[in-house]
Amino acid sequence: MLVMYSAFVLTSVGTEYYIKDIARVFEYYVYFWGAGDFIEELISCFAVLENKGRSYRSRYRRMKRYVIDFWNAVDLLSHVLLIAALCVRHFRPSHRFTSSRRMFSLSLLVMYLRFLQGFLIHRKMGPTLIMIKEMLKDLSSFITISVFVVLGVGIYYHANLWPDHQTMWSGDWTNWRIWTILHYPYWQLYGEINLDYLDGNLEGTNTDK
Repeated sequence: MLVMYSAFVLTSVGTEYYIKDIARVFEYYVYFWGAGDFIEELISCFAVLENKGRSYRSRYRRMKRYVIDFWNAVDLLSHVLLIAALCVRHFRPSHRFTSSRRMFSLSLLVMYLRFLQGFLIHRKMGPTLIMIKEMLKDLSSFITISVFVVLGVGIYYHANLWPDHQTMWSGDWTNWRIWTILHYPYWQLYGEINLDYLDGNLEGTNTDK
């Protein structure tokens, strides 16, 4: 599946190459597999085929337990991204299908992460994968603290480098001022000091633009 999906994402869906049958085979295989996998996940989530015995759980409890599990959440995210990519692909067509290609690529990335679940049964790689998952939980706390620090430092820089700036959300979302606010303190975490900008010596700083 991952090989076919990767081949589909790497091939063109908007130029002359897509006319060839091989590209269509990749795409339709991804659709067919994605539908089957999504139906399987729904059966597992809602316990459609489970007998109502003593161990039977209500659908709400089973759904709650399903969503709380980390790997099930990754599965759900991959399906949501794939469905979103399909909607963009067929309901918002364009010449090069740039948006749909990005959605498909993001969905493929999550599916590669899903594949890591298969390593849990390995004697050596399984415990390593579990430790990495626990490390990510600790890392989430650090990221939360870093967001507040970066945002505060970025506002401090912006207020002094671009005083009286008023257009925070004008234009396309890629031109929003929030990205400039986060840019410099974020890269300073990796050692990029950017002293030329912070000194206000470059053109464009210390103005209202």
